[in-house]
Amino acid sequence: MGIFSKKAPPVPYVITFGANFSSSISTAYQQKAQSITIDFPQELMRDIDEAISGHGGVENILYDHEMQFLDVVGEAQHQEDLLEILRADEADSIEWELEREGSDWYAGFLMPEPYNQFDQNAVKVLLINPDREVNEFYIVQVGYLAREQAKKVHKKVIGLLDQGKVIPVLLKIIGGTPEKPSVGVVARAKTKAVKF
Repeated sequence: MGIFSKKAPPVPYVITFGANFSSSISTAYQQKAQSITIDFPQELMRDIDEAISGHGGVENILYDHEMQFLDVVGEAQHQEDLLEILRADEADSIEWELEREGSDWYAGFLMPEPYNQFDQNAVKVLLINPDREVNEFYIVQVGYLAREQAKKVHKKVIGLLDQGKVIPVLLKIIGGTPEKPSVGVVARAKTKAVKF
């Protein structure tokens, strides 16, 4: 008679977004982690949001008034999340139909993804969705930098992030109308630290 044993479910390997990010990711892959979870510290998300909304630098947020175009791709994979943010903006604004096109402007940031199975130079574009009522920030992926742009900046973004320095991004969701039902993202890096 055989003995049956159930394998315990894999324990998620938790990596904190910030300093030493790439070495933590590397360790997780070396240990063949079955599940990796990224923790985005609320204080850091608040700092990025404040740097963008306050038009000024906050420690370790590499903010500058200069705006550099980011070529974001892959929004089609995130339509549901983007539409949800767009609808929340619409519900909060009486002037939506008359004066506004697209969402409010949001803060965001870049996160390298060195172990992406399709592109080792992949860089995620993430939006910070604030819930002011509970004073918390939620992270929503909106896409990736286009392949050529990501290849150009991937190592620089990793190097800065390993020092605890974050590239802030200004984002706006567009579309979601009867004329243009699919949703896209306009994104600008607010930094001089990296040349896109």
